[in-house]
Amino acid sequence: MMQETTKKPSLSTAASLLLKPTTLLAIVRGKSHAQGPAAYTNARDSVVAMHEAGIPILAGTDCHEEPSSMFDVKHGESIHRELDLLVEAGLSPVEALCAATSLPAKHFSLNDRGVIADGKRADLVLLKDDPTKDIRATRSISRIWCNGRAVEV
Repeated sequence: MMQETTKKPSLSTAASLLLKPTTLLAIVRGKSHAQGPAAYTNARDSVVAMHEAGIPILAGTDCHEEPSSMFDVKHGESIHRELDLLVEAGLSPVEALCAATSLPAKHFSLNDRGVIADGKRADLVLLKDDPTKDIRATRSISRIWCNGRAVEV
């Protein structure tokens, strides 16, 4: 989300904001309260510093799928991009995968999920490729199970 919100909007997107005065006003107010330039590198550098300090990094991107939104952050697709960015920020692919699975379960006390083990929910994604070697392999989805039930891909 931070990468998308710090990009300059296209001319058509900016022009469409004129039809949404409430949204435009919220953006202007937000920009006026900010300190320093809005840049994705600021968010990335924060992740790098926290990771180097041993602070757990959790994945779970914000999404914004409003049809006329100026931000293009879609459910599903956005988590794959977030994992890419976490690896670019210095996490290993395994650490990035943990950031999206076992660590959120642990830190939000979701004791029935986050790992593959007897008695857990069995929310699973079967991949064709190995994400521990290349995090972009999370996109190579072959099958999905939610709570032990197969879901159509």
